[in-house]
Amino acid sequence: MSDHAANVIWLTVAAVNAIITGWKTRAFFREPTLTLALISASFLISVFVFLSISPWGSEIIGRALGKPSFATLPAFVGILACYAITHVLTMLWTPPPASRRRLLHRQVIAWTVAYTGASAAMTVLFLLADLNGRGNVIRFNVENASDPYIQGFLALFLGMLACGTLSTWWRARSTEISDERIQHVLRWFSASMLFVCGYVVFNIPAIISAASGDRSLDGFSYIGQSFGAFGALCTSYGMSGAATHAWFLERRDIRVLKPLWKLAYGDRNRGLAHTSVRFALHRRIIETLDGMRELSFFARAELAEEVKSLAGGDLPRSQVEAIATAVMLRDAAMRISDPDTVRLKRASALSASAVRFPGDHTAASEQRARLLDVARALRHPLTIEVTELITAEPKRLHDGPPAPR
Repeated sequence: MSDHAANVIWLTVAAVNAIITGWKTRAFFREPTLTLALISASFLISVFVFLSISPWGSEIIGRALGKPSFATLPAFVGILACYAITHVLTMLWTPPPASRRRLLHRQVIAWTVAYTGASAAMTVLFLLADLNGRGNVIRFNVENASDPYIQGFLALFLGMLACGTLSTWWRARSTEISDERIQHVLRWFSASMLFVCGYVVFNIPAIISAASGDRSLDGFSYIGQSFGAFGALCTSYGMSGAATHAWFLERRDIRVLKPLWKLAYGDRNRGLAHTSVRFALHRRIIETLDGMRELSFFARAELAEEVKSLAGGDLPRSQVEAIATAVMLRDAAMRISDPDTVRLKRASALSASAVRFPGDHTAASEQRARLLDVARALRHPLTIEVTELITAEPKRLHDGPPAPR
């Protein structure tokens, strides 16, 4: 690979990771958590790693410090730091039973000390080495394999990388998590660790051969670099892909909820319809529920029974409840727009009573799924049929509570 092609590839990856770093850092300041702090730190370190790996970056670092190969040190220590963070994240996301939490804390501390100690020892060995060759990080392993200090440096690096990635692979592979997003991350971590181990496996024979003066296996080292690069991409996707996927799901759910939000809330709060917070899913859910509570004073419980009787036993209970809620909301929205109904409601002694919509007992954590079902039910043929039936009978539409005597 030419230096120009290498610069294009590694600088592009560095730029992408810099964007992700900004995104994750912003998320951290919005909701500070240890997980987001570690992920942000990992992406930030990876930016410097890819800059150091690129011929352009390694040349600048080598020229600034008067040592052409010096860029290898921050690159390799940075790689180890990134996978140390991945390892720690995997341990935090796969906690043991409460009775063994102390063991988890000891494991995190032990691995952190091991990674830190290995990085410190690598730094000492690297600074003791006599490196006068061209500062190319990609070819460093085979070009400097004859130096005994670099042999120790590479042995520590590859040994720690192999132990850490295999431990991460085993933990990610052998643990089932109920949280689908974290399970998605662990699947990608598991796959990426095997590719990173491929980097170790292919580099060991190349380094041993180069140390003995035989450069015929140099190609193995470059194959290993490809495995390492692909593993790094998989790891990066694991850290950001689930969040990206969740972001797209939120955008989709916001679009699905829009008709329901408009019916329950937006039509009566037009002044708020274009504020910047309108695109936050949790805000839209809260506003929709608020609007439904307001409409519940004008809803009619008998419509739910009418939907059930028309549906028969052909539809699942959850769908029938969603359709009944959709019908009741459409009816309540029409009734709240009728001045006579509103006047009678206000004058009636029953005005303080609210009707419960089907599914009102749903837990807060499941309201998103429930409202999505109701939003989809707004276009269901049964919803349209019952709504048209109500509209066709003005008495059913306009009957309000009995006027007070």
